[in-house]
Amino acid sequence: MPMGEGMLLVFHGGLCCGIKTVYNMGYKPEDSHKELKAVPRDDRDKNGFDTSSKDRFFHLEAPKETGKERLQRYIEYMKKYRPQNILEVCLASSYSKDYNQIHNWGPVLEEFGFKCVTKATNSNSSNTVAIYHLVIDEGSPDDDEDDDYDSCDCDDCRAERGEAPW
Repeated sequence: MPMGEGMLLVFHGGLCCGIKTVYNMGYKPEDSHKELKAVPRDDRDKNGFDTSSKDRFFHLEAPKETGKERLQRYIEYMKKYRPQNILEVCLASSYSKDYNQIHNWGPVLEEFGFKCVTKATNSNSSNTVAIYHLVIDEGSPDDDEDDDYDSCDCDDCRAERGEAPW
């Protein structure tokens, strides 16, 4: 997998909505991601300070592991360090199933509780881009039955569920 450090958990960026982003997923959950070295912990997001999507939020070391294992590690980390937050993943389609992140990763994300919140065509590649969110709300008395993340209402997702378009 030719993506530098492999899968990373980073800040969303800006003056901090607090969302964290997982990127460099690789094409398949079984792709190998190299070992990560520990970095200094960065809590700038807690007080609304400026953050960059180039900065790792996950500060611990991690062994070489599959993408699915790394994603599980990041979810557990978020539950501990940001127990009320949103974790975001953006995936892209491809004409080849081998390189179609939506096809390969979408079901795994849903298995972990992520919901597709929107899909759109990317004009610079003509690929479909799908954005998934996992709402982390540890210790909250509310469950997610009434949230807006139960399903994506874009035409593609509605068609996949066999529902009529708007």
